[in-house]
Amino acid sequence: MAFSIVIKCCSPGYTYRVAPAQEVTGDVDWCLTFNFADKHNRHQSIQINQNQPFLTVPQSDAVYVFYTVLLSASGTGRITFRGIDMTLMRTSGTLVSGDQETTLALGDAVHSYYYPGTQSIKPKKLIVTFAGFRAFVRKFELVGAFQKVGQPFLAFTDFRAHGGAFYMNRFETTAYEERVKAIILERLSALGLTTDDLIITGQSMGSTAAIYYGALLNAGNVVVTKPIINLGTFTSKGDLAITEGVSWMFETRRLLTGRVSVMDQDWLNALVTTAVAQSERKTIYSLFALLADQYDGDSIDEFVQSIETTGQLGEYFWEHGRHTEKSGAATVWLFDQIQNIIQGDDKR
Repeated sequence: MAFSIVIKCCSPGYTYRVAPAQEVTGDVDWCLTFNFADKHNRHQSIQINQNQPFLTVPQSDAVYVFYTVLLSASGTGRITFRGIDMTLMRTSGTLVSGDQETTLALGDAVHSYYYPGTQSIKPKKLIVTFAGFRAFVRKFELVGAFQKVGQPFLAFTDFRAHGGAFYMNRFETTAYEERVKAIILERLSALGLTTDDLIITGQSMGSTAAIYYGALLNAGNVVVTKPIINLGTFTSKGDLAITEGVSWMFETRRLLTGRVSVMDQDWLNALVTTAVAQSERKTIYSLFALLADQYDGDSIDEFVQSIETTGQLGEYFWEHGRHTEKSGAATVWLFDQIQNIIQGDDKR
């Protein structure tokens, strides 16, 4: 079996780790042949396989215009191919120097990066941050800005399903969430802190994870912007796939449920709110929302009302705008809230 696809080129001279998004059953071997073409129509080919998944882009005195990828497979069994993830190789770490990648049994990878904080500042909080939509960038989010806060922080990023699967479990396994929680709790213990000292943050897709893990871990504070609460509603919006170019939602739904079916709507919508309702402590949630949020704006008021009733609503700020707007204002607000929480504890 063989087929080819044309995709945009990467940088000459750099080495990438190549991870095909695929499911393999039986005894199947695969290889990928990369055919590079520069603006002078000069071609070079490189072949990799599961035993050597590293690609060094050939040096060239001209920019590569494109490359094609030929996938070949042999043996007995079945291979389901859904795309290719390529991440830049570093001397220490995968996405940034010193990060960690844990590959789980079904091929899912948990990416995390820990910053110990400024040595002259006593650790008072562990900040945990979940990155937003990752389809076009394979990296963490706002690392430099969190370093300036001075407190230890732990960053996660998720680009499964070609954009991110909200840091949730794959269908019929609990391994992903268990690993995320273990990483957070290990760092807390090493710092001598408790879950009361957790500030969990996230924007957009990351907001869902922040609220969810904040509830599961009984965090002291959760601070989110542009929240997405109802995963069932969001991952069923076919109109967004056309108008916003975010068709990754369907791949996410398939990863979470094993299918794309309206029958999963209710339990997907209940994932986050059920976790909050069943939490053992009253985590304080602060939110920045946009009134014309086309992703999941209708669920925000209901969520705010529910946590206000239980005394768990911290700061609630809203502005006019759509989901993809006001990112700068949202980020400023996010860090203001983090500083307010840290300074508020200082005054106690």
